[in-house]
Order: sequence, then structure tokens, then C-alpha cells
Amino acid sequence: MKKVGVGIAGCGVIAHYHMLSLGHIQQCQPVAVFDVNPEAAARTANEYGIAAYSDLQAFLAHPGLDLVDICTPSGCRLDIIEAAAHAHKHVIVEKPLEVTVQRCQQAVDTCRQMGVKLGCILQNRYYPDILRVKRLIDAGRFGELMLIDASVNWYRDDDYYAKSAWRGTWKMDGGGALMNQGIHTVDLLRYFAGEVTGVSAKAQTRLHNIETEDNAAALLWFENGTLGTLTASTCAYPGVPVSISIHGSKGSAIFSGETLIYLHTADGEHYENYAALGGSTSGGSSATDMDEEGHTYVLGDMVHAILEDRQPGITGEDGLKTVALVESIYKSADVR
Repeated sequence: MKKVGVGIAGCGVIAHYHMLSLGHIQQCQPVAVFDVNPEAAARTANEYGIAAYSDLQAFLAHPGLDLVDICTPSGCRLDIIEAAAHAHKHVIVEKPLEVTVQRCQQAVDTCRQMGVKLGCILQNRYYPDILRVKRLIDAGRFGELMLIDASVNWYRDDDYYAKSAWRGTWKMDGGGALMNQGIHTVDLLRYFAGEVTGVSAKAQTRLHNIETEDNAAALLWFENGTLGTLTASTCAYPGVPVSISIHGSKGSAIFSGETLIYLHTADGEHYENYAALGGSTSGGSSATDMDEEGHTYVLGDMVHAILEDRQPGITGEDGLKTVALVESIYKSADVR
């Protein structure tokens, strides 16, 4: 069985979850890691028994490397994407794809020009309950969508920002509660309801000593006539699960995190699971309150896309459009 050789660029906290995910995918093989900090690269490489590099070009030349999995801080991904594409390696990137629409577009264009695949880690689309509701919407069983409401009301203490100087900066994080913590939910709004044509928003820096917002709210107008609301915060102690409510002329659904807790359609679909409200905060209180399940879905799809010579389920263009929506909210709120 042919296996896709995977190298991870960036050996911070999230790289561990990627490594765990790759271990669940039979059709791939981790082969190397890269980090500009040699000690970080060596530590991760030793833990997983693979090669370590602190020189990017040497990493890209590693034998058997097919896919570069980028886990670096958001604002330093473009250079690695372009270098990997020019080395004819496929690329998958943690969320967000990059910190501005311009940089995202440059990444998409370079990968297209070099004929390599570009994917983005927006793994919430792959959770079973999310897929179930998406299929019902696409089949018309919600009727016309009317309203979609989402909240990412999380909490991060001062230590979260102090330990990583890039967090909460425009240059390296691309934003605050919306771009970092809220990006998956922003992407799901697009996934469920389509593209947004109008935004009215407010954003604040209320609790933390950072450049970017830590508290934001937006009203959204979608192309199909749906109205939406979105809130995102890292000020909401102690941090609660993401909530998404979808309402149409023939059906409604409510999520707590990625778990469906209510579903009712006019043609007889009916499901309630309010007990899930007492479950995990899914990152609400801590950046490490997660597991590798979602990453396994999206990394597995990328590996199969390479083997089957197709586009990944979540493309670079998807990552670009989601960053574009966040930028539109920032523009309306006049914070960037």
C-alpha cells in the first residue's frame, strides 16, 4: 500500500494533535518535522522517532516527503506554503490559512500555479452531526433558511497571551477572538448558509492587554436572504461550548459544540439530546481542551485526496473565503 509521507512544519502545541491524528491514518507516514527553533524540532522528532530540521529547504528535500502540514503561528505560513509549492509538495495548513485575504490569495495562487493541492484545517465540517444537518439543509428539508445564530463565548486568561507573544497581534495572529477562536464557527456559518453579502459589527478589547479584539458581535446578511448573528469572545468566564442555532421555514437545529442537541423538521425528523449541554466545553476554557478526532477527519481526507488525485474536501479557497468574512467583520467594526 502506497503511503503519503507527511512532514510537520511548526512544533508548537497543535503539532502534537496533528501527530496523534496522523497515527490514526493508515495511508500516511510521518517522516520529518521542521521548526526554526532547533530544540523544538529535536524534541518533537525524538518523541515520534522521525527526522528533525531547522532549515526549511533541507526539510523540503527530505526523502519521501509528499505533504507539508503547517502548524506555525498564523502570520508566518505564507513563506512556507510558497516554498513547499515550489518544491512540488502538497500543503495543508492549520486555521486560519493566513492572516489577511491578500496573503491567503497569494498562497492559493502559488499552489495552483505549481500544480499542488492546498487544504485548510477547518475540521468542524467533518463531525457527523454537522454533516447530518448540512445534508438536510441541502436536500431542502429545512425549507428556506431564515435565521442562523452562533456564539463562541470563551475565556482565555492573561497567561494564554503572555506565553506566546504572537497571540493577539495583527501581524502574527491576524486578529483576536474572531480570527483565532471563532474561525471554525465563522466557517460553519458559511458552510450552512452560504456566502455573506453584508455585515454590521462592533468589536472591543475589554479584558486583555492585546492589540486585537477580545469581544465582538456581528449581524450578517447572507446571499440567500438568511439573517445571522455571531458573537466571539475570550472574556466570557469560564468559557462555554460554542452554540449554533439554525432556523428555516420547515425545520430547526441547535448545536452545542459539534454535538446536535435539537432537530425538528416538518416532514418528521425529530431528535433531542439536551444532555449534551453538560458535556465538554470544546476549547471554551482552554486552548488545549480538545482531542484529535476532527483533525483526523480532515488530515485523512487530504491524504486520500493526494492518493486519489482529487481536490481536498476543504480547499485553500475555503480557507480564503472564511478569512475574507472575518476581515469584513473587522472592516465594519473599524478595528483593523
